[in-house]
Amino acid sequence: MIPYTARKEFQESLFTVMDKVWAYVNQPASNPLLHVRHKFTIYDIPAFNEDVIREAVLNAVGHRLWNDLSSVVIKQYPDSINIINAGGFPGGVTKDNILTVSSKPRNKLVMEVLEKTGLVERAGQGVDKMFYNCLMEGKPLPDYSHTDDYQVELCLRAKIVDEAFYIFVNEIQDKRKEDKLNVFDLLTLDKIRQGISTDLFEDSVDKLQREGLIKSQSSADRKFVLNDLYYEMAKQPAYIKDYRARDLQIVASCFEKAKEVSMKDFVAAFENQLSRGQIKYLVLKLESEGLIIKKGSGRWSIYRLSEKTSFDKSVFKQFQFAIEQ
Repeated sequence: MIPYTARKEFQESLFTVMDKVWAYVNQPASNPLLHVRHKFTIYDIPAFNEDVIREAVLNAVGHRLWNDLSSVVIKQYPDSINIINAGGFPGGVTKDNILTVSSKPRNKLVMEVLEKTGLVERAGQGVDKMFYNCLMEGKPLPDYSHTDDYQVELCLRAKIVDEAFYIFVNEIQDKRKEDKLNVFDLLTLDKIRQGISTDLFEDSVDKLQREGLIKSQSSADRKFVLNDLYYEMAKQPAYIKDYRARDLQIVASCFEKAKEVSMKDFVAAFENQLSRGQIKYLVLKLESEGLIIKKGSGRWSIYRLSEKTSFDKSVFKQFQFAIEQ
């Protein structure tokens, strides 16, 4: 909405204003508790995490463009918070490498003051902390997609997108003493949870495989799934026959939208999850087993569900399960 329900301006020392900003965000009506139930336990998770909000605001102050006199703006909605500061990302920093590139503050002196006074732990660690906390709470990752050359806009969403993942990673971390999983380990687990097996952090993949937290279907297969514990919590299998359940879910969603699906449609549905070669292999396998039928050739090829897939429930349940999930 363009009209706002409340507005507050702060013009004072950053050291005193941080508590006031958090107090304003953390009102019961605007920062409710979200509840996750597991067996006989109910976990209470605030919609907006204090550590994440503080780090986001400090980053906005420390990395802003200082010769632009505009304010740092915080927009709070029921399901998200947007924090906006003047100036795009510093040179060499993008939304894709923000976790791995060296920190480049626009005002080194400001960041040194924040560090030495304890407002930030160490320069460059704020983004790591935001991603880490979002992953530990089963929430979407911090979203910088609306950032441009003139401003950085960070969106933090409140909703818990996967309760089973929240329980899974917290149980893992609780069992570990000092050797906690780091943010790259959690990002790897999160990608695999979503069915993404490309562009993973190889050090984390090796570590998680050694510890049995992820596994592949075969030594030659680069498609990973999480430990069985996650799928028990999520009440869904990792595989249905020889197919990964999430792959079938995506294929099923394509046929929900249209009776005939092109390779281009499959590629779009699996964007950032499977390579084009992996998608072709999956489609060819479904075709060879008679679950889908191909019409035409080359770029004009289209696919539809076979009659036995449509009417034989013993076969169609592979797709039906994915649709119901």
